[in-house]
Amino acid sequence: MSVSSGIAPAGIIRYTPVMDEISAAMEKPAPPELVARAEALVREFPDCFWFWHPDSHVETLEDIQQVVRNLRRYGRKPAWTAAQQLQQCL
Repeated sequence: MSVSSGIAPAGIIRYTPVMDEISAAMEKPAPPELVARAEALVREFPDCFWFWHPDSHVETLEDIQQVVRNLRRYGRKPAWTAAQQLQQCL
């Protein structure tokens, strides 16, 4: 298998400079209205956030994405609907 071919083997993600840009964008502080909505959803659906420390707060866009993922993974239909609405705000 040749690395110079420009094709990564199956299951391996090749690093690109775009990944740094995406990562940096996700670490940006989230707008206050999104933070407030996400924290309200954390309180509304505590079963979806069983592993979160009680003193943790939503601060970045990555945190918002984590709220969306948890609502989808651990929640039922109302949590899914809330996750969809929050995702649309991003």
